[in-house]
Amino acid sequence: MLTIHYKKYYDGFERRSSIRNKVSKIDPYYDEIKNKMELVGVNIMSLYQYFYDKDNKIGTYSNFKKYLKKHNLKPKKNIDVYPKNLVIKK
Repeated sequence: MLTIHYKKYYDGFERRSSIRNKVSKIDPYYDEIKNKMELVGVNIMSLYQYFYDKDNKIGTYSNFKKYLKKHNLKPKKNIDVYPKNLVIKK
């Protein structure tokens, strides 16, 4: 006779999936975030503030940064007009 604790394993116990398919609160803004990231000189903090003012339910700044990193969204780098090694003669 099987005890109660082992019955579920004997009957073919299947564990719950450890991966959660949950939609992010930031997902509706993905296209807009992508367009804003292509602007030269955009700052991640100012972008977060823009979307937070638009909808304050998007979460925290650290979660916003993790979302950007997960979706490989990086701001365009600023182009230096004067490189550091350039010497201007007068």
